[in-house]
Amino acid sequence: MTSNQLTLVSSRWYCEPAYEKLRGTEEGAVNSRLYNEKAYVLSRNFVRRALEIPLGGLETEVDWFYYKNGKLRKVLKDAKTLIVKSRASTVESEADSDRAIPRLTGGGIIALERTLIKLQSLLDNHQVASA
Repeated sequence: MTSNQLTLVSSRWYCEPAYEKLRGTEEGAVNSRLYNEKAYVLSRNFVRRALEIPLGGLETEVDWFYYKNGKLRKVLKDAKTLIVKSRASTVESEADSDRAIPRLTGGGIIALERTLIKLQSLLDNHQVASA
């Protein structure tokens, strides 16, 4: 599988070598969920880094995508919604079972909140500079 195909798979952990055999086991379910959580948090960190560090000629595109197109607001809103939902319930609902990230662990919440503080600051600073 190519990396592009992996992004379209909700249970990417099973695509790693030798992990497919753990599909349907409790160990596999836990590891898959933690893998997805880590990928989610790291992807929000990538957004932060892309906004903080110039990307060699892509600054205009990054600015348009995250600020002018409103993607950063959506990233913040979706992540905050996931945190609220994760704190409200420790039990996965039927509707959440199809989601790659139905809820976060306590550690995932802490890591994501740290990133969201920085992302919100970047958005606020950009709005002040644009005004």
